[in-house]
Amino acid sequence: MRVGVKTNEFFGDQTIQLEFPEKWEVDEVKMVGHAARPLTDGEILEALSHPIGTKTIGEMARGKTGKIVITVDDLARPTPAYRVLPFIVKELKDSGISDNQILIIGAVGTHHPMNLQDFSLKVGPEIIAKYDVVNHNPFEHFEEKGRTSYGTPLKINYEFANADLKIVVCGVKKHNFGGAGGSGKSIIPGVSSIDTIAWNHTVIPHPLDDNTANYTWKVKGNDPRADMQEAARRVGVDVVVNCTYNSNRDLIGLHVGDLDDAWFEAVRFCYKMHSSKPPMRKADVVVVNAYPI
Repeated sequence: MRVGVKTNEFFGDQTIQLEFPEKWEVDEVKMVGHAARPLTDGEILEALSHPIGTKTIGEMARGKTGKIVITVDDLARPTPAYRVLPFIVKELKDSGISDNQILIIGAVGTHHPMNLQDFSLKVGPEIIAKYDVVNHNPFEHFEEKGRTSYGTPLKINYEFANADLKIVVCGVKKHNFGGAGGSGKSIIPGVSSIDTIAWNHTVIPHPLDDNTANYTWKVKGNDPRADMQEAARRVGVDVVVNCTYNSNRDLIGLHVGDLDDAWFEAVRFCYKMHSSKPPMRKADVVVVNAYPI
């Protein structure tokens, strides 16, 4: 008996075959949104045209003369940023924004920086051929923005903090202390200094300090997440583009708009799509595949 599982996201996406004895009873459990239909171009445009709690990106961009900064997460997140960036860029261009105003920052936090190939996989080769694409550095080049109500020193990427328009493209998935990915997490840790990240991850009462605590999917009553959201609002994030994906990394949900309002809708949708119903019978052996995380 064979069961195919995928591996090597972004670098081949191969399916490998796991072999089990023929006499074994094997149940294959998949999340609800495993094979959910990818969004069409029209559906992506619809989501961008009807943001939740904000004006459209085009309306906000009109008349801007400074930098328009767009952040994307790194390859540790399966977010298909390449699927939405062409539509965002077109909306900016239609609103009079020039190519040299657009800057894309890899919100890598303390992860290793992306190289040219990584960026090509994340945002698409057409984007990196035309626009400035750089990594955030958590050790230098900051703008200080005071402290949050949790005492976190806000030292934020200088280019992002001083942009005329701040757009965050992010993926939503479960997270063990941030509750879920996306939104304010793109600021802390995404484009913050090592000092800011360390305070949020260690000084604020943290679920990882208590082995019985788990903040997965907990987006309210969660101090580290509340600190992230406050930081993002203090820095002035204008719009968040929340992406939900299926088991093939296809974009199946897009919730655009306010830091909280659009993100909460994205989390609700993602919670449903990424949930799995286990079989009724108890298993003697469990094999877990983490793809595409």
